[in-house]
Amino acid sequence: MNLADLDATLGRVTVDELLTVYRQDLATRLAQLRAATTPDEVRHHAHGLRSGAASFGAMALADAARDVERGDGSLAAVEHAASALDAALATRLHH
Repeated sequence: MNLADLDATLGRVTVDELLTVYRQDLATRLAQLRAATTPDEVRHHAHGLRSGAASFGAMALADAARDVERGDGSLAAVEHAASALDAALATRLHH
């Protein structure tokens, strides 16, 4: 994830505040995707994950969520990408 452009535009403090909110949203959206029981719900929640991830340049998660949204991806791939992203966010936000 490359946040240098956002840092330069908005300032690191503001970006970190946005990332803190996004990190909470990520956990909520993952829970919603896990709980989805219909194809429409899966597509809807995968789309939300993809959009948020793409906004911050988290392309591994965006790509995995896009695949689930299209019906040819796996929740495991989304979970893996989300876990890696969460770890990266935790590292950034605790420094």
